[in-house]
Amino acid sequence: MCFRDNYFWKIIKFSDSAFSNCSNLTNITLPKSVTVINYGAFSYCNNLTAAKFLGNAPSVEPKVFGGITPQFKVYSLIEATLPGILQQIG
Repeated sequence: MCFRDNYFWKIIKFSDSAFSNCSNLTNITLPKSVTVINYGAFSYCNNLTAAKFLGNAPSVEPKVFGGITPQFKVYSLIEATLPGILQQIG
């Protein structure tokens, strides 16, 4: 889901299974505008090794990063308290 702010589109939400099974993803950087990541949005992205949050950790539904490599890491570029589901990853 996106909305227009002046002349730019901002991503605020990733829908259910938005990038599920996308083997081309190796890492993702989520802008601070993202507030919600829905069920399984990045599940089974077998080559995904890292997710970086540029703002506060968004609201995360179950299995957002389900079925990916055990080496997967989550990074936050600001001090933040991550939701419980993200604390269990790597």
